[in-house]
Amino acid sequence: MKTMLAIISNALCRITGRSAGEQTVSELLIGLSEFVNLTSPPAAAAVPPQARRLPPKPPPAGGAAQLVSSRTDQTDRPGARVVASRSLSDFTPQATFDIKKCDVHRLEAGPPVRAELTREQGLQYYRTMQTVRRMELKADQLYKQKIIRGFCHLYDGQEACAAGIEAAINPSDHLITAYRAHGYTFTRGVSIREILAELTGRRGGVAKGKGGSMHMYAPHFYGGNGIVGAQVPLGAGIALACQYQGNNQICVTLYGDGAANQGQLFETFNMAALWKLPCIFVCENNKYGMGTSVERASASTDYYKRGDFIPGLRVDGMDVLCVREAAKFAADHCRAGKVSEALLLLLLPLG
Repeated sequence: MKTMLAIISNALCRITGRSAGEQTVSELLIGLSEFVNLTSPPAAAAVPPQARRLPPKPPPAGGAAQLVSSRTDQTDRPGARVVASRSLSDFTPQATFDIKKCDVHRLEAGPPVRAELTREQGLQYYRTMQTVRRMELKADQLYKQKIIRGFCHLYDGQEACAAGIEAAINPSDHLITAYRAHGYTFTRGVSIREILAELTGRRGGVAKGKGGSMHMYAPHFYGGNGIVGAQVPLGAGIALACQYQGNNQICVTLYGDGAANQGQLFETFNMAALWKLPCIFVCENNKYGMGTSVERASASTDYYKRGDFIPGLRVDGMDVLCVREAAKFAADHCRAGKVSEALLLLLLPLG
């Protein structure tokens, strides 16, 4: 106890600058309080409630022009200043971006390397990709909680492909894809509520809960298909119907790198080239097919050259503007002359 008192008294003496032998601990504490009062800054005076800072008033209903005029009319007062207000009209309505150049096969020129983007388009693309990402993350959570049973093939990480292709084609054009179909089901007009209800096997699902993850459908959307590569001949058949009816519509047929070695793909390519079908074949290459890397599964990973006699493009599938410009280029290529060189093979590598 004496040792502790000695330590405290020595510390107090060092702070106050007094001798420990002359005063007791209580006297040193009193001296410390006086020392603190002398060295501390004065406390701020209490602010009355009516003088406290209030939140700023909302802008007048007249908009930015009325706000600026109301402030500039008061510049004759001492200390007055002009406050400028900015609205959305002050920003540029569109911008031009440099995009990655596409590798081409059997084409003299590819898509443009500069793309224009308006503010509305940018917000739309971002909203679409963000919605698909959040939907897929929630589906992943529901699957791990065993609320979604059976198969659940997610599309997160590939949102730029869906958003870019949809921005380049018309709503009346046709689209068919493989079993990773949630993103395109949403971009084709099906609500998130119907998609999640279908995944959880409920009656309110887009296929009344009987299709599940791989079998969802909408107008001009022929769904996901569970058999690897089976949707490619079906897409060529849809393109044949468009050609037969002469409606100037096209069909976008999507498949993955895991289906790129299927024999039915090459048969379809041959028939589509012979008949000049208005079909865009899109290989969404996510580098793995059922856990097997493309290098272990394919002797050649240049999938955009697999059509041989079919023109092809290698596109950066992580850039929504690059995908949009390439898909628009492909759609125009297919519609030109309707039966003249109306075929294009796209590759969208991810990562």
